[in-house]
Amino acid sequence: MEFRLLPDGLEFKESERWVKLGGYINVLARTSSSDHRHSYGILLEWKNRDDVQLQDIALIRDLQGDKSSQVLEMLLDSGYQLEQSPLAWPRIRRYLFNETQRAEPATCAERTGWYAEAFVTPGWSTPRSNAKLYFACRGLNMGLRQSGTHEQWKEEIGKLCIGNPMLIFCCGVALSAPLLNSSGVENLIFHLYNHSESGKPIALNVAASLLGDESLIRTWQRAAHSLSAAAVMHHDIPLLLNELSQAKAEDVGTAVNSICSGSPKPRVNEESDSFAIGEHWRTIALSSGDVTLTEHMAQLVTAPFSGQRNRVVEIPVTGPLGIFDRLHGFKHPSLLADELQRRCKKYHGSLFQLWVDRLVSYEELELERKVSQHLSYRCDQIRKDAERLLGYPVSPQVMRVIQQFALVQAALITANHFELLPWQEHHSEDAVNYCFNLWLKNRGHGLDTEDYRLFSMLKMAIPDWGPYIRTLDSRLNSSVGYSRTYQGELQWLIKPDVLKQVLDLRPHYRSQIQRLITKNWFQFNDFERFTLNIVREKKTAPYFAIWPERIKKDLAALGVIE
Repeated sequence: MEFRLLPDGLEFKESERWVKLGGYINVLARTSSSDHRHSYGILLEWKNRDDVQLQDIALIRDLQGDKSSQVLEMLLDSGYQLEQSPLAWPRIRRYLFNETQRAEPATCAERTGWYAEAFVTPGWSTPRSNAKLYFACRGLNMGLRQSGTHEQWKEEIGKLCIGNPMLIFCCGVALSAPLLNSSGVENLIFHLYNHSESGKPIALNVAASLLGDESLIRTWQRAAHSLSAAAVMHHDIPLLLNELSQAKAEDVGTAVNSICSGSPKPRVNEESDSFAIGEHWRTIALSSGDVTLTEHMAQLVTAPFSGQRNRVVEIPVTGPLGIFDRLHGFKHPSLLADELQRRCKKYHGSLFQLWVDRLVSYEELELERKVSQHLSYRCDQIRKDAERLLGYPVSPQVMRVIQQFALVQAALITANHFELLPWQEHHSEDAVNYCFNLWLKNRGHGLDTEDYRLFSMLKMAIPDWGPYIRTLDSRLNSSVGYSRTYQGELQWLIKPDVLKQVLDLRPHYRSQIQRLITKNWFQFNDFERFTLNIVREKKTAPYFAIWPERIKKDLAALGVIE
């Protein structure tokens, strides 16, 4: 078969004459996965009826198999002009296969984000070298669209963020996603909440404007029902989520677990592809809602988050102006929110690509070193401020949250160094500190969650137990326990069933009691049960031996309230 490609169409030679098959269509490259083991395809370039030049990747398995009609439908839907002959499409397929043999090789990216040689999105890729890398959309769509220039974004949107730390923080969250790979920080969700209308949705619009238009903002319900697509389209790219109250608790739980675990296992009714099942994905999600995620999922029978609780960072919106601290001359927060929304529709999508361009300019190891240095310094500063405020060292759980805020701070300050933002470095630093302090104040302590739960219940139990405690040498029995003076200090001997019930201990409670033992609040001689065997009235029985005054003093220092 002999073909010839002209500027206005593709022709086939039949009986010494040239017959037109369709509009201009060409194979630019032969693509495959980076390991050259799967995802073989061809990068197509064609013109539609309005002479607009388009590109997309068609996988060989689709073009050659039963799904070839879907490739044709994609072309026709884009406006490609196909001749009416029933032989036109089969002959175009033959032409494409012929051209595939002569095409130069290139890498096909099946999801967004970092590859060894580039950062890839559906609309553009930024290579570190001359490597050719293209994104296989496969019908998925994400609005990394650009409207207006970077200077216009800074002037029209960025300057309105000055004096509004929550807006600056949300911009930092959007910039942080490409740093996950270099920093080692795990997937997480920042959730802004307030029980009244406070302008929270506009924070998502501002964050989205760094990347593209408002179509980037997904609902929680949509995210839960399209986890495979989210994993493909938001790998190393922020995931923006809204309308929490309209989503079912089980849908939110599914999405939270998938985002935090990085496992995009599809739902039963979700169409997925070969990528989605079992392959890890990296992302940072920014969410807003009228309630906390914990409250929304309280109706679930199973415990929320299934161990992912500490990667959901919930920040209350508490200011009198809602999400805003400064109105920039507008008479009401709603007027500023409306104006920001209008501007976000007009100016968007320029900053994120410039940000990625600057990151790609570093070699992979150099970028990791720079991010690690920034992150370490920022973590140390936030930790010192938190411990100064609390009066005691923060727990490992809180330290992980500090690392997450520090990543946002590092992203913002690095963008300041790249001169991508219209505000000063101290604005970036202050914005993250402001949001972290809101989170810490709302949390109420710097302890691990389970520690605080046990400590609080123990603090409430001590005054309740007091009236029922009998001296060890008393002939009166006690339903709670007994007291004695040991080495000059008051000690209570609490019956095991009583303490287990009050502290709601699991049947295998060693790890829970260990949290109390490390505080030196217990004495024991049974290293399996952490109990103290005591002889009373000629009978030996096990008790949990605690130091009540020591516990009350330590809990007061930790700020544990009843």
